[in-house]
Amino acid sequence: MRRSLTLTLLAAVAAAGCGTTDEAASTPEAPVPSSAAAVTTVKTLDNAGTGPGGANSAVVATAVIDMLAMLGAGQRAEVVHDITADRGRQTWSDHAAAQVPREGIAYAELSGVQRAAVMVVLDAALSDDGYSQITATMPADAHLAVYGTPSATEPFVIQLGGSHLARNLTYHGDQVSMTPSLTGADSIGTKAAQEVYNALSDQEKTAAQLSSGVSDDLVKGPGQDGTDYPAAEGLLVSELSDAVQKKVTALIAAHTGDLDTNAGDRLLAAYRSEYSATRVGWTDSYLRIDGPRVWIEVLGDVSVFRDKTNDYGSS
Repeated sequence: MRRSLTLTLLAAVAAAGCGTTDEAASTPEAPVPSSAAAVTTVKTLDNAGTGPGGANSAVVATAVIDMLAMLGAGQRAEVVHDITADRGRQTWSDHAAAQVPREGIAYAELSGVQRAAVMVVLDAALSDDGYSQITATMPADAHLAVYGTPSATEPFVIQLGGSHLARNLTYHGDQVSMTPSLTGADSIGTKAAQEVYNALSDQEKTAAQLSSGVSDDLVKGPGQDGTDYPAAEGLLVSELSDAVQKKVTALIAAHTGDLDTNAGDRLLAAYRSEYSATRVGWTDSYLRIDGPRVWIEVLGDVSVFRDKTNDYGSS
């Protein structure tokens, strides 16, 4: 239904002509963790990551191809980059684009018909919840980039980012990676993290408290691709009560649930199967889920989600 509405809008705008670019509404900057503004490529991406599968790569690729066809030659040159452009792919941040320039084209510079085409892409790539979050929180400085040639079988990437938002979607046949992902002012993730903490008993809170501590920054946030994950701390999820485990699952689902439903459900199931080696830890205004693959950290109202074995769709 959502796709039909977007396509109807797209056809209507196309019939009327592209017109001029709409002005994007500006929003005030909210306080965010002090992640490094400068991002240096420190990791070579091989596009060989694997996961539970279920990607709708052909559908997404078709939407991207249609979107690119609506751009002028100069715009396409801004948007499309080689799949080997590792630095651009790893440039994402919680800072504004004016502070950390993104690759791609500013959403605000697109015409109405072009923006509608972008939304068709996001409609194909995301679940209902993920799409609703994007439409509700699309930053005024959002930039869109595509890496590689959209294909049902070969790797390609959709990157959308701006203030307090980073979406890195890597497709490769049946595989899709949605990490690294950053969301700010994320009431769903923040609320879910608070509910995990609230569900812990006082004894469990003491046992789950992180000894290393966390400053005012994210451990595996922007610019931290080359750093090691810290030693595992906290309580094993499998040893918690069913009620607390449900809260942990809800927190993970608040992130995996943004992906297209089939792939998102498979990813959540894969993470749940590893609860015997997944830990929950906390300190101050920070909470972490740390498993063999899943890594989620919530600091204040900012969430970072990574897959240790499939970030950027790479191994």
